[in-house]
Amino acid sequence: MRQLQHSTRSFPARSTTLASRWQRATNAALVAAAFVFVGAVTLGLFP
Repeated sequence: MRQLQHSTRSFPARSTTLASRWQRATNAALVAAAFVFVGAVTLGLFP
């Protein structure tokens, strides 16, 4: 189990930072979409 973690961590740092950046962007987009959806539902724009 520990060796598997070690092998997965041996990726180059550049790709991991790029992936984390994309993950952060998608997380922000999902949070914004959720807020917009909740706001629209509370305002009665959706049935």
